[in-house]
Amino acid sequence: MNCKQGDLAIIIRGCLHGKQIGKAVTCLELFTGTFGNGVNASDSQIKWWIVDCDIELASGKICRMAPDKCLMPINPRNDESIQETDELTTE
Repeated sequence: MNCKQGDLAIIIRGCLHGKQIGKAVTCLELFTGTFGNGVNASDSQIKWWIVDCDIELASGKICRMAPDKCLMPINPRNDESIQETDELTTE
């Protein structure tokens, strides 16, 4: 998976609708329910995130979900990327 819960991410592919590319979303939680077509999310190969803002679908409908494969975290959180620095002092 590209994202983790709480990640700020950018939509990088037009999986939903080309107009959404570049939109920033926060990944709130993985969707584990049932889609409108009756498919259970846990049976799907594609993992979907519930996000914090509206996403316009190609049909014009609005939802608050985005597929993980279409997202890129802005700042992936891992301890190796955190660098400690000395405290700044003024003289």
